[in-house]
Amino acid sequence: MLHACATSPTDRPSIEPDPLIETRTIVRTVCPPEITAALPMKPQPSADAVINGNEPGMAWLSDTLIYLGLVEGRIHDAKDQCPR
Repeated sequence: MLHACATSPTDRPSIEPDPLIETRTIVRTVCPPEITAALPMKPQPSADAVINGNEPGMAWLSDTLIYLGLVEGRIHDAKDQCPR
């Protein structure tokens, strides 16, 4: 300490400590009801059902069914990640 400060007639101001900031992080897995709800039954064709179409139309139908299968698989995978 400097000699002049040590002999000063006034008290030095006290230094307040920095405020303490506490943070908490809570991670919760929450599943929306759209994921946890049961999927409806797949429609089943009747025994005498016939699907006719040209090649591009049948390719579109095939692609749509594949897409629906992928979406259903993702819903099942998401449902498996939900807390029980």
